Amino acid sequence: MRLYSMGNEHFLKGERLFDTMYGRTLFTMMMLWLVLVANGAIMTFVLRPRLAGKMKAQVSAAQVQARQQQMMRAAEHLTLITRIDLAIAFLVALLGASLRFGGLF
Repeated sequence: MRLYSMGNEHFLKGERLFDTMYGRTLFTMMMLWLVLVANGAIMTFVLRPRLAGKMKAQVSAAQVQARQQQMMRAAEHLTLITRIDLAIAFLVALLGASLRFGGLF
């Protein structure tokens, strides 16, 4: 939005994006946001359904134990992805702040 308001939307097209520190930093931020979106999709569509504890009444103790193990692994993966997302969000905020001064790299 900032590039459009400044009239520099042509900056995003072609190789000019990678010629400056601002462009490389902006591109890195966009890629990290895509990682956050992918992690959100994994959490929502893969891990969250595994944490849903619905089971039928006619299940054996072995099936219950296997389901609990699957839920524990899903919870561990969810914790790991959440920590990764926190680190990425901090990095994106740092990169965003650096854009004010021309970018980091």
